[in-house]
Amino acid sequence: MRLSCYKQGMQRTFCFLALWATTSCALACDGKATYTSTNSAGVKTGLFLSEDHFLGAPIWNPGSGEPPLTVGRAVNIALDWAKRTLPKYDGVKFSDLQLISYQCRRSEPRWYYRIDYLPMFDGNEVYGARGWLAVLMDGSVIEPRVIEE
Repeated sequence: MRLSCYKQGMQRTFCFLALWATTSCALACDGKATYTSTNSAGVKTGLFLSEDHFLGAPIWNPGSGEPPLTVGRAVNIALDWAKRTLPKYDGVKFSDLQLISYQCRRSEPRWYYRIDYLPMFDGNEVYGARGWLAVLMDGSVIEPRVIEE
C-alpha cells in the first residue's frame, strides 16, 4: 500500500522522534552526563545521575502539592555544602535555581534542584569560579564531576 507524501512525512517524523527519545534516555541513563558546563579555564564538568541516586528520594509530581524538599531547604543544604566544600571562600551567591525532572527508561520521573553559584571572596563575586550542584528531594547532594576528554 502506498502512503501519501503527508503520511510518509508524518511516519518519518514519528520514527525520528521515537529514535531521539530512546537515544536521549540512553545518553542520560548509561553513564553520560545529564548536564555539562565548561569553566573559564576550559575544565568541563558534568552531572552524572542514575536511578540508584533516587532510591531514597520521595516521588513528587507537579500538581500534587509542594515538593517534598522546599526551595528554602534546598538552598540551606547548598549553603552547608559550600561551607564544607569551598572553605577558602567567604560564601556563595546563588545565580540560578531550577527544578528539573529526571527519568530513566520506564521509571517514574524524579525531580531535583540544580543550583548555580558564584563563590564570594572579601564580599566580591569570584568570576570564572562559577559552579553548580544538584540537590535531590531526599536532601542528598550530587556534585559535578570533571569530564576527561
